[in-house]
Amino acid sequence: MSNVPVRVHQDILLTDQMFLDAEDLANATGTSPIELPVVGVIAAGEVAPRTLAALEAMRIMTGAEGPPGADAVVPFEETTARGGGAARFTRP
Repeated sequence: MSNVPVRVHQDILLTDQMFLDAEDLANATGTSPIELPVVGVIAAGEVAPRTLAALEAMRIMTGAEGPPGADAVVPFEETTARGGGAARFTRP
C-alpha cells in the first residue's frame, strides 16, 4: 500500500486518517522522513476546532469531518507516532 496522499473528495471519512497539506510531505523519504505536530484529534461526529495550518497534521477518527486547510489524507496505519504529539511520514 502506498503512502501517497489522497485528495479529499468527501467530508466524512470511513477510516482513521491523518489530514494535512500535501505539499508538507513533498520531500519525505524513508531516510529523510517528515515529522509534523499532531495538533488535534477529531472524534466521530465532531468538526475540527480550527483550520489546519501548514506543517501541521490532525488525526481524524472514522466518521469525523475533515478540517479546513487540509487537502490530503494519509491512512493512520501508514504513519509512525512520535513523542511529543508528532507523526512521522516517510513518503510523499
